Amino acid sequence: MSAAPTEPAGVTIVAEVAEETVTLLPPEAGRIVAQAVFPHNAFRALVILLKSPRGASFAEIYAAMRCPESVIRQVLAAATADQSEEFQVYVGLWHQHLEQVALKGKQALGHELKPVRRAVKEKRSVHTLGRDNGFGWRVRAQPRRGYQLLRAPIGQAGGGTPGPALAAQPVRG
Repeated sequence: MSAAPTEPAGVTIVAEVAEETVTLLPPEAGRIVAQAVFPHNAFRALVILLKSPRGASFAEIYAAMRCPESVIRQVLAAATADQSEEFQVYVGLWHQHLEQVALKGKQALGHELKPVRRAVKEKRSVHTLGRDNGFGWRVRAQPRRGYQLLRAPIGQAGGGTPGPALAAQPVRG
């Protein structure tokens, strides 16, 4: 679904929305740098993390996981997630929902956020698939806020640079 230059070295990310596949391509034709098929929620969480260089709130990740595919395509077409007005409507709804759940206590909120945590940090998540498939990504928790995607030099574990891991812009539907 999308492709864009990602760093000065010219590595490009291609995110196929229909197949929920992410591929990193080198600047010159040849081998694929990294590729993985992501579970639905992990793919959606990755899209919003890619489009939120300073990190994504729990409400933003939930909105990405639950909004229609057409909205995810709009987010990919935008430079940042906050430039998609329709997506921001979903974010607002999820923010209100999470505020209501928080009134019931920490345990209720923790239970409600479990799908977000699974998609971002647990088995077959953005963090593990990014790490295990050569993307050089890691995810940092932002306490009481959400998560941030960090980029480590390809082929190196740990570390990471805050900011946009990769930028994605649509090239085909």
